[in-house]
Amino acid sequence: MTYDVARIFLANDIAESIFPDNSFIYKSIDDAAFIKGKKVDLGQAGTIPTVVKNRTTYPLPVAKRVDTIITYDIDEYSTDAAQISWTEALVAPYGKSQSIIRDHNGVLETASAEGVLFKWAPTSAGNIVRTTGSLRPASAPAATGTRKAMTRQDIINMKLKMDKDNIPQKGRVLMVGADMFADLLADTNLLNMYLMGQALQATAELNKLFNFEIYERSQACRYTTGLAPRDYGVAGAATDHSGALAWHPNFVRKAFNGVKVFLNPDQAAYQGDILSALTLVGASKRYTNGLGVYAIVEEA
Repeated sequence: MTYDVARIFLANDIAESIFPDNSFIYKSIDDAAFIKGKKVDLGQAGTIPTVVKNRTTYPLPVAKRVDTIITYDIDEYSTDAAQISWTEALVAPYGKSQSIIRDHNGVLETASAEGVLFKWAPTSAGNIVRTTGSLRPASAPAATGTRKAMTRQDIINMKLKMDKDNIPQKGRVLMVGADMFADLLADTNLLNMYLMGQALQATAELNKLFNFEIYERSQACRYTTGLAPRDYGVAGAATDHSGALAWHPNFVRKAFNGVKVFLNPDQAAYQGDILSALTLVGASKRYTNGLGVYAIVEEA
């Protein structure tokens, strides 16, 4: 095959893979400076002092604050090795090596962002709101049957939980999966906001709904029928439920240690280059009781 024929066969350019917008992970406390190997160690203050109005009893009770150390793991994400044959590098007119590297970086970013969402997902029933809308097909991967759609009132109910927990109003974030986002657009008022472009931005943010910055991706989080978060890398079940995740940046943490690309050029056994990539990412809720992180989970 001549070079010109190869150009026609492969086309003049290549459309890069499209990855979800993962900027939401920066809505958190950055612990990169506290990474020690594959762990992050953080101090957490103990109980706060008690206040008494118009005290009449003396001597004062004495309490010693007991601080604790919170440790969370750093997860390793790596790609399978990819071959770039010498022939491909010769005939491909679009810089295939650079294109493959961008693909590896992209999938690592996506996988690690999904891991962050899983680590942030609340496990306490007190921090979970169930959906109350009309029945529609289940949206979680592998789930069957029907689930109740998410409504505007469900977001209000979650907002009330956050208000009662004294979570700051400014900066709240809500991550919604595609199906639950479509549920919201069934609300005429929200649909009009979407169509008029008053709230939906090019970065896939429906900005400021009840003081939440709303982000959309294909899937936010998923839960088992027992309301336990299910990791993205684990096979789903027919009884799973999709969930939307809400938090305030002051109550979630993440640690990112960069991306490493491994490249072995001119490998005789492959007659080309071999490359792979790896990254280290960890995440955790700030408080062991899950304060500041909430979920709206489909009701069966």
